[in-house]
Amino acid sequence: MVIGICRIEMFFPNLQSLKDKRRVLKSILAKLRQKYNVSIAEIDDHEKWQKTTLAAACVSNDSGFVNRILDRIVKELENEKEGYLIGYKVEII
Repeated sequence: MVIGICRIEMFFPNLQSLKDKRRVLKSILAKLRQKYNVSIAEIDDHEKWQKTTLAAACVSNDSGFVNRILDRIVKELENEKEGYLIGYKVEII
């Protein structure tokens, strides 16, 4: 069994409140869950409305598959219209 974990930091310059942040994140997270069948959630920066830290996890029996899925998630977040990807770290266990 292979577990892939990706920690992602993002910045949203145009958001004005936590309510805006929750709206945007709900949409992004639902889209990624449905498209890639991963577990993804906000894990830090809950009270900051322009910054968030997300974690995505994927489980498979193929490390190459896990790596590709996490890379696709990162690429999709790099192209996100609402925000910017600050950084990310992938760990395969």
